[in-house]
Amino acid sequence: MYIKVQIKQIFRFRKEVGSMKFPIFSMQEGCGKTFFIEIILASQRAKGSIAIATASTGLAATLLPGGRTVHSTFKVPLNIINAETPSCSIKKGTALSRVLQDASVLIVDEATLLHRKVIEAIDTTLKDIRSSSEVMGGLLTLLCGDFRQILPVIRQGTRANIVDACLKSSSLWRLVQQYRLTTNMRVALQADERAEMFANKLLRLGNGETDTVQSPDYVSLLNFGTPADNIDIILDRIYPQIHSNYENHTWLMQRAILAPHNDSVSQINKLLAEKLPTQTHTYTAINSVVDEEQAVQFPVEFLNSIEVSELPPHVLDLKCGMPVMLLRSIKPPELINGTRCIIHNCDRHFVEVEIAAGIYSGQNDKSQTHSSVRSTVRVVCCPSKDKTPSKRESRTPTQKPCLAHSRSPKMS
Repeated sequence: MYIKVQIKQIFRFRKEVGSMKFPIFSMQEGCGKTFFIEIILASQRAKGSIAIATASTGLAATLLPGGRTVHSTFKVPLNIINAETPSCSIKKGTALSRVLQDASVLIVDEATLLHRKVIEAIDTTLKDIRSSSEVMGGLLTLLCGDFRQILPVIRQGTRANIVDACLKSSSLWRLVQQYRLTTNMRVALQADERAEMFANKLLRLGNGETDTVQSPDYVSLLNFGTPADNIDIILDRIYPQIHSNYENHTWLMQRAILAPHNDSVSQINKLLAEKLPTQTHTYTAINSVVDEEQAVQFPVEFLNSIEVSELPPHVLDLKCGMPVMLLRSIKPPELINGTRCIIHNCDRHFVEVEIAAGIYSGQNDKSQTHSSVRSTVRVVCCPSKDKTPSKRESRTPTQKPCLAHSRSPKMS
């Protein structure tokens, strides 16, 4: 019954797509958003029309047929937040501009994570390329997301800065048509009382209905999880007998340990890597300062010590059977920023991997050069909080308390 109701609702929306102008589909986790997007893309492409699938994060993009990140697709400038009149770096007459001219629908998944200026830049660019004053240049643009979840994170920003960055603060918001999917299909199909209870807690948290403690800025999450005394207990609970189970890729991709700090990520990944019985292959980065005059201020030792989530560490230890994530797009749409893979073979000059998640799961590819190995791969047994898999893992604890997480376009 639940399936019939949800599919009926989705197909009703699909029939209305032609009459929509600038809709946003708001739906909580588990309501069939990805399924809905796939239906829209398939129905348009079956007619020979161009349907562009994008997402604010690489992880979300890997779940969409032909998906790319918004920043990669539209060549969004990195300093877009500071631009007074934001626009994308796409010129008329290029191959990309012709695709945008002929497209029939554009989908932007997880649009609620994007800074409003990104959407405004896309609007300005499409109006110019399509020579139309209509919103998005007359191109049907479907925004998908959930405002209960993470909004744009402004570093060192105030509440006012975050609200200003939100899509609802854009001048385009008054033109948006809102639609909702409300039935949680994931819970309905599981028929699990605990899953339903957890989903209701998440919904109340997103609606701001949880009890506050100390001040309105803090919420109480009693009985929201199971605390562990130390990291070894978490490792054994999430990755039991990993030395023998690591060859089961489905088993491996269904679990992850989240951590808010890079040092915690490195520590946990190192502990898990030691449990794998395969040989260790070490790759070392060659770091240098572009401007030689600044070499004194930024010695090589300092560069080697820098570790950020968008880049691999200076010394990267890899093993066959280890899960890794691509940090930049090297072969769209299969190998893009956020694609999770399993290492099959480590060589001096390349790493052979198999795509382990998303619609291209099971495909093999190689990072052909030593520089590709160094710049594109990061271990993800324990991803940082802004590299969290888009689909909920069956076993995903947090290693430390988190305030918020953001997404970075730097390696898109």
